[in-house]
Amino acid sequence: MQKTIQFEGFPEKNLRDFYYVVFRHKWKIVWFFIAVVALVAFISILSPKIYRSEGELLVKIGRESVGLSPTVEPNKIVDMAAGAQRENEINSELAILKNRELLGKVVDTVGVDAVLKGYEKGAAGPGIINTIVTFPFQMLSRGIFFISILFDPQTVVLLKKREKAIDNLLNNFDADTIKKSNSITVSYETKSPRMAQRVLTTLINLYLDKHIQAHRTQGSYQFFENQKKRLYEELVKTGDELRELKNKTKIGSLDTQKDLVMKRIGYLKREIESTESERVVSEAMVNTMKQEIGSLPHSVIKQEVSGVALSAPDEMLKRVNELQLKENELRSTFTADSIPVLEAKRQIDEAKAILKKTEEAREVTKGINDTRQRIELNLLTEQSVLASLKAKGEELSTQLAKAQEELNTINNVEQRMKQLELDNSIQQASYQKYSESFEQSLIDQAMDLVKISNISIVQPANYPIKPVRPRLLLNLLLGILLGVFGGLGLAFISESLDHSFGKPEDIERTLEIPALGAIASFYPEGTSSQERASMVLPTRFDPLLPLIKDFEAMAERLLMGVKLQAEPQRVFSLTSCRKGAGVSSVAAYLASSLARHSDGRILLVDANFQVPSIHQIFDLNLSPGLADLAAGTYSQTSVIQPSAVNKLDVLCAGKESMASDKRIFESKGFANLLRYWKHEYSFVLIDTPAVWEENYVVTLGNMVDGVIMVFEAEEDRWEVAQRAKDRLVMGGAKPVGGVLNKRLFYVPKWLYQKL
Repeated sequence: MQKTIQFEGFPEKNLRDFYYVVFRHKWKIVWFFIAVVALVAFISILSPKIYRSEGELLVKIGRESVGLSPTVEPNKIVDMAAGAQRENEINSELAILKNRELLGKVVDTVGVDAVLKGYEKGAAGPGIINTIVTFPFQMLSRGIFFISILFDPQTVVLLKKREKAIDNLLNNFDADTIKKSNSITVSYETKSPRMAQRVLTTLINLYLDKHIQAHRTQGSYQFFENQKKRLYEELVKTGDELRELKNKTKIGSLDTQKDLVMKRIGYLKREIESTESERVVSEAMVNTMKQEIGSLPHSVIKQEVSGVALSAPDEMLKRVNELQLKENELRSTFTADSIPVLEAKRQIDEAKAILKKTEEAREVTKGINDTRQRIELNLLTEQSVLASLKAKGEELSTQLAKAQEELNTINNVEQRMKQLELDNSIQQASYQKYSESFEQSLIDQAMDLVKISNISIVQPANYPIKPVRPRLLLNLLLGILLGVFGGLGLAFISESLDHSFGKPEDIERTLEIPALGAIASFYPEGTSSQERASMVLPTRFDPLLPLIKDFEAMAERLLMGVKLQAEPQRVFSLTSCRKGAGVSSVAAYLASSLARHSDGRILLVDANFQVPSIHQIFDLNLSPGLADLAAGTYSQTSVIQPSAVNKLDVLCAGKESMASDKRIFESKGFANLLRYWKHEYSFVLIDTPAVWEENYVVTLGNMVDGVIMVFEAEEDRWEVAQRAKDRLVMGGAKPVGGVLNKRLFYVPKWLYQKL
């Protein structure tokens, strides 16, 4: 299979392409520019003049106050949180300025028609609108529904008109903050300077009233007065109850009285413990004495004479008695199994044993037992002491119970007094707070009367002298820019929507075949399709035409491509997508250029039997020609005619009646004829009809070395060309390149050469 001839491609997008689009669609750009500038100028001249009245408000720190704001303490630095709170406060003021209720009051004051029209002439009186519009809303807020009034057609129209005026006022009104300041700028735009000033002045005045109303608590005076009165009564009641409690309990100072009672209770507890200890000791001594009395006889031997000295037994007996008395005393203090008591018993036992050994006969004299008598006396004394201790303990217990009861009473009174004192302190603090709030509410009422506010009017609504719109020079400048860039955009959009071939690069990009060259148009720039159809192409070959150089460049490309091929390609057919693309002219002048640049001879064959034109271009006879040769009536040497161009032979179409059978290209004889031409001539160019006009175009394309497709610039669309190429490829033909015929060069020659 033979390879397709490849040619050097054209460069990608460059500055020439930009200028090509601009100059190709220059009239669209010009007319778009003129239309836009004229429209902008027309609108700017006929647009009503808009005047802007401006004002400035200062939001002072803190809420409304006569002197220094109570929210700012002296010598106190404001922190970052205060700054954020300040920003929120200013944003709240902006929200109040743009409140629809406030704007509605402005509309009612100025007049609905005045706001809508932008001037005061013919405006309805604010009293009528206010009565008609606001009265039903006031009645509705009180729960009274006037269905008949609300659904009255005239009322509905007025309500809609009022809402439209509010929207108009909101759209033309602007309020914004000045960065890094506490100021708010307000402005209003309308057709009349006096109207702009009036509306903005009315809005500022109504805003000041709305601001005071928004920051004032409704019903605060009556509320604080009632709370102050209630707290005063509770404070008096608590004080009376506290005083009555102190008088009733006869307690001057709770702390002193409680301390005395606590000391008395401590003293009584200590006395009770001491008395109890003494009572226990006394009871022990009484019991011991009773036991001793029970063990002692009523009488004892006073004297016993035995002839022996009585000193030793008497002394021993005396010792025993002393030890027994000592034991009784120890028992009153210690227990029976304690060491002192046991030691006393041991000594008594030893003394009795010694006394028993020394007994002798003696003279006995009996008498009253002194020991028993003495113990009985001691017992009586101790019993009286025990009785007194018991009485003392009972009395102390009684006094302790009374003291504890008194302490409980003091504790209860103390708890109640603390509760009353706490209530009293809370009531005093609340009373003071509500008293201050009550005084502040009095100040607020006074400020409402004199309209004191923390909003200051730095700049009242000014009277605008010059309109802010329309700005004729600025609008014209923007119109010029819009016209220029819009025109360029329109040009590039038109170029992107145009699918016709305008440059050789379009052939390579869309059909993926080499572009052999572009032939300049015979027609002047700006010629319409109808004018082109009425024009006649040159009927005679003219070697001095300016477009000859385009064909010579195309011939050089074709020769260079052939030299690069391993197997030379010499026979080419020329066709197009549609009739009128100029295939015959391209074939004639390309053949003449090949004849001048080629070493061998060139053969030009006219196979367009329907509209033959090669013979007219070279001023030759139409017959005999190809049709006569295929019919066998003439020999090959008799039908080929020499032309005026050196080394160029021409085979005309012949008689049309002889070419009625188009199957001549499918015959074996024509194939032999092609081989003969290829052997005798350096190049053979065959002029054929359009692809869609005759079927033999595809058949012939399959027999030759390659097909050259001719496209008419700005007329053939690439979708149609792609289908024509696909038909050739499906039929076995080999498209080797494309030629852009009748190309228009929109870029001026001097600029094109510099690019």
